[in-house]
Amino acid sequence: MHQHLYINKDTMDEIENYLSLTEPPGIILQGIPGLGQELAARYIAAKLLKCQESDLEKNPDYYQTTQSALKVDDIEQLLEASRRNSIGDVKVFILFCAHTVSRTAQNRLLKLLEDRASSNKLIIVSEKDSLLDTIKSRCYSVLFHPLREEAMEKYLKELKIDKDCIGFVGFLTENAPYSITASMEGINEYILISFLSVFSRISPESSQ
Repeated sequence: MHQHLYINKDTMDEIENYLSLTEPPGIILQGIPGLGQELAARYIAAKLLKCQESDLEKNPDYYQTTQSALKVDDIEQLLEASRRNSIGDVKVFILFCAHTVSRTAQNRLLKLLEDRASSNKLIIVSEKDSLLDTIKSRCYSVLFHPLREEAMEKYLKELKIDKDCIGFVGFLTENAPYSITASMEGINEYILISFLSVFSRISPESSQ
């Protein structure tokens, strides 16, 4: 199912509820970085297209934007792709970094969202609540929450984080698992830098 995704259970339940809809509209995945929005977007796309996530890039009915700040040209390319005929039942588009899209460009997306029976399905990933009300009213919204303590502890153990550091890392990342690099060298460096940063703020006066 989705055991490989370390995403808050309530958030994942909302996603499964969306996928159970007969004619799902567009969907907005919103939350701070590191909570798994990008992974969830691909999970949803694969479910809608009835394919494996590893096959998404080879699927002609799949399109995703760059995972960096978007320009008007990026939106126009997405819209151009939406005009092509689908090979299967639906075409799925992932719009990453939607919080960087201008209001003018957001208005251009409305046509994609107006017809719920359309074969075009738009998955919107945003770090902030910065989308137009006209977009939000046409979409199913899922707010991403931090992992629960026990799930975050399990994730950090899988990364082989020292047990004495697990609580500290969870605190520093606000239980956002994917804000941590998968590289052990990077994780250890992250712990050290964060540890030094926290304690450098403790002045002699504050410790008295």
